[in-house]
Amino acid sequence: MQSFNPNELYRYTALGRAIDPINYRSNLYIVLLTPAAGIVAGLVTLLNGGDLGAAVAAGFFTAAAVFIAWVYTRDIDPDYNASAFLAAAATLVTAPAPLVIISLAALAPMLRVVSRIVGPVPRLPEYIGVLVLLGIASVLDGGLVALAALVGFLLDARLPQATRWAWIGVGMSAALAVVGFVLQPLVITLPSVPYLLLGLGLLVAFGWAIWSSRSFTSTCDDPMVTVCGERIQAAMGVVAAVCLLSMAGGDALMQAYAPAWGSIVGVLLWRAKLLIAR
Repeated sequence: MQSFNPNELYRYTALGRAIDPINYRSNLYIVLLTPAAGIVAGLVTLLNGGDLGAAVAAGFFTAAAVFIAWVYTRDIDPDYNASAFLAAAATLVTAPAPLVIISLAALAPMLRVVSRIVGPVPRLPEYIGVLVLLGIASVLDGGLVALAALVGFLLDARLPQATRWAWIGVGMSAALAVVGFVLQPLVITLPSVPYLLLGLGLLVAFGWAIWSSRSFTSTCDDPMVTVCGERIQAAMGVVAAVCLLSMAGGDALMQAYAPAWGSIVGVLLWRAKLLIAR
């Protein structure tokens, strides 16, 4: 009987990606870096006079921010592993700010629906699973991530290998966004000047990165499927949409979506390095 290979998850799901620290050194690094960042953040909190509860919270949010930023960037910049680690490092700037964990978790499979980085076309049960996550996020965190998902589903419906399930996603994510904003109203708050200027600057630069990212040399997790440049660009656009929407909630909401911002920073830093090298 053939043993299960975690790197062949594409045989079973279009949304799951393996983290194999044994065979991939870069994955080993993130497995080690994630808890290390959390431990350091917790210790710093204790040394600064925080209690044990504050230290645990700081450690959890820091570790989560580092890992989630790495996951996002791994999906939207598949040719460059370094971008993902730069993104993980960038999130430490705002750590340990509280995160909207459920919304951030819901965004990860949404990006894979759009990017198809795993390889296979998602099936109806997988679309339903993503919508369930978006529903939970909308109830607990508000409708922001569902609104960004609406953009993602619209793009998914218009891109190569589109499925009719994408239009179900469009309708459901719109409804979930309305429900989320009713249950958790978004109080429009202008970011402080430094956050506003930094956010707008990053989004403009990232717009250039999206436009210039037209082709990729990587394969999907399924080695027989090539990466679709248009779909990677679309997934990058969904990340940009999340960040832009987070600016409506001021500094606190921007910090709550720190992994998405960190992902943008990671991509831009590596693009800057490539430009300098040329």
